[in-house]
Amino acid sequence: GGRGITVCDEWKNDFMSFYNWAILNGYSDKLSIDRIDNDGGYSPENCRWTTKTIQRRNTRIAKNNTSGYKGVCCHKSTGKYQASIKDGKQKYLGLYPTAVECAIAYNNYIIENNLEGFILNEIPKDYCNAV
Repeated sequence: GGRGITVCDEWKNDFMSFYNWAILNGYSDKLSIDRIDNDGGYSPENCRWTTKTIQRRNTRIAKNNTSGYKGVCCHKSTGKYQASIKDGKQKYLGLYPTAVECAIAYNNYIIENNLEGFILNEIPKDYCNAV
């Protein structure tokens, strides 16, 4: 496609290779194939069978997201950043002075609640060392 997502040669050239991988890795008519790294290609190392709910959690950041982090948006009335997460329903995680602090709150919520299928935000190393 336009983003350069590929299918590994093993699967592209040998349907039975894909079929065997699928059966051994939890294929079900109720699941769909999902790329763990949504910038990576379709390959045994980067794919899994998941529900549509988990797939929706494993998406790129929306184009209109100016913070650069999942679950983080600028709260226009205060100028602060708001963290939230949709785990069944939308959950407010708080207001923070920086987008990075918001992203950390989002990550911590995922970790503390053992939420399956959510992708953690990447926190800059220089920020981690400064805290």
